[in-house]
Amino acid sequence: GAEVDPSKLKGEGDGRVNILLLGKGGDGHDGADLTDTILIASIDPIQKDMSLLSIPRDFYVSTTDNYKINSVYAKAKSKVLAGKQTSDVKKRAEEAGKAAIESKIEEITGIPIHYYVMVDFAAFEKAVNTVGGVDIDVPKELAVYERWSRNNVLDVKPGMNHFDGNRALGFSRSRHTSAGGDFARGARQRLLLVALKDKIMSSGTYG
Repeated sequence: GAEVDPSKLKGEGDGRVNILLLGKGGDGHDGADLTDTILIASIDPIQKDMSLLSIPRDFYVSTTDNYKINSVYAKAKSKVLAGKQTSDVKKRAEEAGKAAIESKIEEITGIPIHYYVMVDFAAFEKAVNTVGGVDIDVPKELAVYERWSRNNVLDVKPGMNHFDGNRALGFSRSRHTSAGGDFARGARQRLLLVALKDKIMSSGTYG
């Protein structure tokens, strides 16, 4: 789950496959198209190695208007939709959003993007629940105690923890508990992705 040096992911023709992983709230959530999770998964299929790089959602990008990188996809998609909801317009809007965020990520990191995956909250929860949850040895600096409401508390103590889909989603979204803020949240997200990948591989449900 460690952050990696972006320069190690930039090699052309070295066989690595770089996948842009985006997470958004989806229907029913505020800012449904804001990509609050942005990661690059760089995979070496020969060495069977995966590196993860997080892009902070609050990173400001330079455009005609300066705004956070988590809104690049949403703004490009919204511009094409412009209130229209036909299937053809929705498809073109999605493609515009995808092209905009891929282009901006390549511009600021220098890392070529080969593939793109968008997941909303519901799909992420389902993925974790489908494999029976994941187990993670949580380091002290990434522990979470966060009260969302009177009856809804996320309490993740240091050490081994089991996460079902709902708990995993809360853990991946938390950023107010730790001094590291959004950087700590990125580290939590990388821990979860690695754990999910390991669970899929070990369960024999892949390949």
